[in-house]
Amino acid sequence: MKRALTAIISLSLIFGLAGSSHAQVPVLKSALQEVQKSVGDLLETKDSDELTPEEKEKQEMETRRATLAKVILLAVMEIDDIGAKLDALAHLDDGQKEIRDAHKKKMEEYREYYREVEIKFEKNPNPEEIKGLAADIKNWREETYNSGIRPVINFMFVYQGRQIFGVAEKRLGKIASDVSKLKGKSDKFGELEKLLNQAGTLLEESRAVLNRAEETLWQEINPPVSATSTAIIGGDSGAKPAEETETLSAPEMPDIKDLAKQSLEKIKSAYQIFLKMSRLAK
Repeated sequence: MKRALTAIISLSLIFGLAGSSHAQVPVLKSALQEVQKSVGDLLETKDSDELTPEEKEKQEMETRRATLAKVILLAVMEIDDIGAKLDALAHLDDGQKEIRDAHKKKMEEYREYYREVEIKFEKNPNPEEIKGLAADIKNWREETYNSGIRPVINFMFVYQGRQIFGVAEKRLGKIASDVSKLKGKSDKFGELEKLLNQAGTLLEESRAVLNRAEETLWQEINPPVSATSTAIIGGDSGAKPAEETETLSAPEMPDIKDLAKQSLEKIKSAYQIFLKMSRLAK
């Protein structure tokens, strides 16, 4: 029973950490909160002195079953949410679409895993089977899902960022056009132009960070081959060069998620300037 409790608590922690791996929609946040509450109820039951051992065992079993059901539901919702976000990515070139489609296929495979889990759970498993099912899910997520989902999330962050940046860039162009019409006609033109330049600088910085995120993403998708260097064999000046291949240690890659977030923060700051300009122009 203790091992079953440990497995379920570990699963809830895994989902709690995974929740920061991509932007959660409200329904996912709500589901995660329900799982965490169920785990809290489970611990409260376990530590209760008001129940007989038999009552405690029965209540623990019911709560454990309900918690695992919520864990499975949360996992399915997470996979469906990522799949929907991949579908929503627009303006991809052929190479990007190929990677997107490969990620969608991977998400379908993950969804199939949980269909099999759901079938097992619907058979009303006994306490030992619930313990085994929770442990299996925990191990699968640690050994397969967590490493497999990382490139999917990175891809999603980069190309969602591209879409958001595109909208912001168009907004900047429209505002620039409106501001230019005020030249010589409004004493606010100078201040508005200054703010416009600040917003433009922020978006250029956002573009640069996003470009770096995309470059890193594709370096991870297509790692560089081993470098070939030329070395001099022998110590005398007449020695002939010979080529030897060295496997260079790869430089530490920047975190794509952090870069995408930095880009988004700069876009948010640009929009704050847009709002300031709107108030100033009135």
